[in-house]
Amino acid sequence: METDNLSGNAELATETTYYSLKKALENKENVFKLDLHFKQLLEFPEEIFEFPYLRELILINNHISQLPDHISSLKQLQKLELSGNKLTNLTENIGDLTELHTLMLSWNELESLPESLGNLSNLEWFATNNNRLSHIPESIGKLSKLKSFVVSDNNLNSLPDSICNLHSLQKLRCSGNHLSSMPECLGDLVELKKLECHDNVLTSLPDSIGNLSHLEKLRAYNNILVSLPETIGGLVSLQKLLLYSNDLKSIPASIGKLSRLEELDLRMNDLYSLPNTISDLLNLDLLDLGKNYFSQEEQIQIQMVLSNTRIIWK
Repeated sequence: METDNLSGNAELATETTYYSLKKALENKENVFKLDLHFKQLLEFPEEIFEFPYLRELILINNHISQLPDHISSLKQLQKLELSGNKLTNLTENIGDLTELHTLMLSWNELESLPESLGNLSNLEWFATNNNRLSHIPESIGKLSKLKSFVVSDNNLNSLPDSICNLHSLQKLRCSGNHLSSMPECLGDLVELKKLECHDNVLTSLPDSIGNLSHLEKLRAYNNILVSLPETIGGLVSLQKLLLYSNDLKSIPASIGKLSRLEELDLRMNDLYSLPNTISDLLNLDLLDLGKNYFSQEEQIQIQMVLSNTRIIWK
């Protein structure tokens, strides 16, 4: 089945993309990809429903404020891009587009998402950043194939625990919200490679984060973290760790287990020292310790044990 999917995607990539409705309407049966971005559209064009085999629809950067209920009739649709419009809500019928693998809703005016999104069982790429969302429906946890979920720059105070059911998730971006904590079950996202939770009001990270053995990049800067869990040493694939502009007073000794770490940014915290295990970070290229409280003696000691690392003190 994987071979069939790859063949289908390759076939779609080679098909003609239509950039005007007029030309597309001349060849309705052969319209598989339609791109109407920057067309000053005020509403969803009804003509779109005349293309029975449409698989890819791009309507970004228009002025569309709502989707028709009968969008559910676009049964073949695999990719729907609606970013940069004026959508305030989504019809529940969007959940009928069960062939969708990509749904882009960024830069709209959405205040909520329908529970029916959980029916999009083939969805892999979902972006709804830069909206006005105050919550994510619990049904998000049903999207078992989801690889990338971008929900940054909204009005979220929390993420649903059901997000931990997304066992295929590789990228989670939830920065620029009002999150005071991450789900305790975060460590269940065992395939996660990139986690961006910066620009929130996080006071801690869950202990289970240490289970994310595939995580390569963690951005948690501009929060109010006062400590890190000892379990952070379990992030054995981590290459980049950005923790600047927090309230960290110490770093756990387990930091020395991050043998693949290349960049560590700890500037603008409340640090006076680092654990001796910092010397075990043999692949560390850049260490930023600016605007902390390291004594001259401590600086010399750190520089000695990390002689091959570029260290920034200011």
